[in-house]
Amino acid sequence: MESKNLPGFKELMGRELERSIMDPTHVMALVRVEEHVREKLEGLEKMEIDLSTKSRTITGLTELATLLKVKYGYTLDVELVSSSLYHLSRGLNLYPCGAVAHYWPDASPVVFLLDSEIALVVAPRVE
Repeated sequence: MESKNLPGFKELMGRELERSIMDPTHVMALVRVEEHVREKLEGLEKMEIDLSTKSRTITGLTELATLLKVKYGYTLDVELVSSSLYHLSRGLNLYPCGAVAHYWPDASPVVFLLDSEIALVVAPRVE
């Protein structure tokens, strides 16, 4: 993958975040992702997260958080994100489903696509 040719987070997701539903702590935002943005997200590294049960959701997110930490030096709040993704998948009637996590090699928010249009954007944790 040639990450040099890929747009940065702000360039790709900035407009979507302007129209998002953001949590009060500004850690997560629920966004509608347009098709041209989804196509560009496909060029990023990604990992599928199984949301069929709470334990599988936590396991998948723990693997992702570990990969991000070891490979890129940033991570995410597994406890917070697992609960949000699991309950969102039920609230959106996507059960059973998975999410695809798209991430950048630099410390940037992770974009979890839940279906063809809806994504949860989660701020990174840099320790």
